[in-house]
Amino acid sequence: MFSRRGEEVGGRREPFAAANIPADRSVVQAHFQRAVSILRAKFADVPGLNPAGKGSLKEAAVEEFFGEHVPGSLSVGQGYVLFAGTPSSQQDVVVFENRGLVLPIGPIRMVVSDSVVACVEVKSTLTKEGLLGSIADSIRRFPHPRPLMVVVAGRLEDHGKYRRIVRKWVEDEGQSLDDFPDLITVLDVGTIVCRGRLRSLKAREKQLEFDDELLKYGAFESEIWSGPALAVFEIAARAENVDWGDHLFQVLPETLTKVERYSA
Repeated sequence: MFSRRGEEVGGRREPFAAANIPADRSVVQAHFQRAVSILRAKFADVPGLNPAGKGSLKEAAVEEFFGEHVPGSLSVGQGYVLFAGTPSSQQDVVVFENRGLVLPIGPIRMVVSDSVVACVEVKSTLTKEGLLGSIADSIRRFPHPRPLMVVVAGRLEDHGKYRRIVRKWVEDEGQSLDDFPDLITVLDVGTIVCRGRLRSLKAREKQLEFDDELLKYGAFESEIWSGPALAVFEIAARAENVDWGDHLFQVLPETLTKVERYSA
């Protein structure tokens, strides 16, 4: 489904309109429900392991998930991203095209930025300090245009169940969304996306009657699987220069709503 790239038109590559997504939504949904259920199980704490060991297991689980789902033209692994000769901070998971310069350093790699499609930060617990601190700092180091910036977390701080708490964190600190991830998926809550960042959602965003910058994707609990699935489709779209248009919602939920303001 991802083998064909867009055609060259006027010296630039035009996106290929992908009309060949399988029409049976139940097949894709059942697959990702199972895959995300397995991923969630791997995020469960293992007794006796120190925090570093637990973190490594979760990073390996996310690396495996994307490695099993992205197009074969891509590689997935831990590493650093090189831009203008300067490396990024270490990325838990880097998705990159099988071209360009890659420098192996033991089990990790240094990858030139032109080849990088996505960077994924993995967190057992997504906290306000982590999101607005180390994660924002890491994103800030990337020059524009940036790769897809994703966060996968097991849960929210204090076992929060409402995505609106993330909006509160941003508003309380007056944080710029320029340094905010494009997509955050919390495996026991749901997914948040930044409006206008994902080409896979542009067709759906045009239909919205509000202009909020932070959006919830997928219904709470019943559609948690849809966030990781969306990340997979977005990576494929960028790597293969595919424009899904409305075809994406033959297989993924259309649920895209604004993140409400927090009220205690």
